[in-house]
Amino acid sequence: MEGCLITFIGPSGVGKSVILNRLIERYPELINRSISTTTRKKRPNEDDSDFYFKTKKEFLEMINNGEFLEYNDYVGNYYGTSFESILPFLDEGKNVFKVIEVNGLKSIKDSARMNSRKHISIFINTPSRGERENRIRNRGKLSEEEIIARLKTGDEELKFYYANERYFNHYIVNDDLDSALEQILNIIRGI
Repeated sequence: MEGCLITFIGPSGVGKSVILNRLIERYPELINRSISTTTRKKRPNEDDSDFYFKTKKEFLEMINNGEFLEYNDYVGNYYGTSFESILPFLDEGKNVFKVIEVNGLKSIKDSARMNSRKHISIFINTPSRGERENRIRNRGKLSEEEIIARLKTGDEELKFYYANERYFNHYIVNDDLDSALEQILNIIRGI
């Protein structure tokens, strides 16, 4: 039995990573997390269990070598999912969970190597733009310019969702973490 790639997509501040981390904490036997590769600077307390940190030159070499299922330039940094980080899990029949951007979703849908594989995409949102902005601001350590850029990018991601709902299997409003987790568990149980 082949595993399923389950992707979480949505604007910055909707809780994609929080949801994934909570699922890992509560249900480690169900969750296999694909580790992204990025060129962004390492945050305090991060290591290679969070991201594979690469220089821009190294990342571009990986692109040229066809090593990525999907990659994106997000707010001035590259992020990507290497085939190596997901295919072994899927081949073993394990489900893989991944937080991606909308451009990454388009790449997955267009990938010949993923064509015959199971994939479920879940768009996650907040109840309002104001709530999303509050969550981004409460993270701290972001400049006003970075906050504005994330909000603008999030607005574009929402426009993409509404124009391309066919790309998504599920839509979840994360206004209550436990409720969002339960909805995702029901999706997993249905695979």
